[in-house]
Amino acid sequence: MSNPPPQEPRAPIRPFRVASAHGVRDDAYYWLRDDTRTNPEVLDYLQA
Repeated sequence: MSNPPPQEPRAPIRPFRVASAHGVRDDAYYWLRDDTRTNPEVLDYLQA
């Protein structure tokens, strides 16, 4: 018997409204943006 393949990590959805000169849009994964690459929560998710 073979084991099923492991499940990939799923990024949690966190609603966030982004406003720019081009309008307003919803971005459920905005929390993953980390320009300084220092947010422990984002780094933990990426290393999972």
